[in-house]
Amino acid sequence: FPTRRSSDLAHDAQEAAQRMDAGRRSLAGMVNESASLATAAAGGNLTPRAKASAFEGSYRELLEGINRLLDNVATPLDDVSRTLTLVANRDLAARVRGQYSGAFDQLAVSVNQAAINLDTALRQVQAASAQVASAGAQISSGSQALASGSSEQAASLEEISSSMTEFSSLTSYTL
Repeated sequence: FPTRRSSDLAHDAQEAAQRMDAGRRSLAGMVNESASLATAAAGGNLTPRAKASAFEGSYRELLEGINRLLDNVATPLDDVSRTLTLVANRDLAARVRGQYSGAFDQLAVSVNQAAINLDTALRQVQAASAQVASAGAQISSGSQALASGSSEQAASLEEISSSMTEFSSLTSYTL
């Protein structure tokens, strides 16, 4: 084995220490990025992304994976939120349009079915309301006809009564 000079060994040790220090800084930066994303996500904010381009190697790959994870969670939630906002604003034709897998598919199917059921129920209420309005109009018309008939009968009875009074007075006059 060739012998190395002490200056070479000192230089190698210094390079190793610099690499270790750079590795510690990268790891600390990655932990800070991850903690920042976790804090934002816990607060309901899925918009921030890690600055993966500021890192190299496995650190960069890990942060890119976290960013993809956030995208895969945020996209269906944004689609569901958009749909529910439209339904809340009375657009009952709104549906979750994206194609998702697993729990996100179940969420999309449930939101869409809820919108369909709400639309169906409101259409049924609208139809029942129209039937009630029609029945009310028929009852009103029937009541008017009954009132008119009763008025005519009352007039006829008045005439009969008047005639009977006249007849009675004629009969008492002739006797």
